[in-house]
Amino acid sequence: EPRVLDIQLASIAPQARPQWKDASKTITSARLSATGKRVVVSARGEVFTVPVKDGSVRNLTETSGVREKDALWSADGQRIAYVSDAPGMRHELVLVAQNGLGSKERFLLPKEGYFTLADWSPDGRQLVLQDNHLNLYRMSVAAGAQRGQLVKIATDVRRGGIDIAFSPDSRWLAFTSSGDTYFGRVWL
Repeated sequence: EPRVLDIQLASIAPQARPQWKDASKTITSARLSATGKRVVVSARGEVFTVPVKDGSVRNLTETSGVREKDALWSADGQRIAYVSDAPGMRHELVLVAQNGLGSKERFLLPKEGYFTLADWSPDGRQLVLQDNHLNLYRMSVAAGAQRGQLVKIATDVRRGGIDIAFSPDSRWLAFTSSGDTYFGRVWL
């Protein structure tokens, strides 16, 4: 009579075994909180908050095989935003409480593009993202009809770094772009 056997084969491959890794050698971004007491760090595809002096390290993502990156603090220090590739090859924007408790809010990003989180407005209502097609977007994360919608702000004509800054009242966004002549431009 046929029956199912539970057979498990342990791999002898070292890369398949659980192991400790020093994430400090692979930090991709680090940002200080508004209070100056904690730092949000993206390293080895994970997002951590680390105390400056006293406290414990918090891994906010704990997702093996998923890359989370570009973590940013909200201006009030209560939330953290980051980009994740959890659903597969499609990116999503994730908002989570800075202490890691509670549910995560997820906003799917378009399939065509590799996204980078650039800045969070001082009033906590908007995020600015870039994609690998030289587009700059804003996304509202405030309650309302526009919540979670990407709005294209600009498209650069040359690949290069874009500097971004919000006005203190969050009404204006300043950013740089390259012109056809390679001269930089500042836009408001």
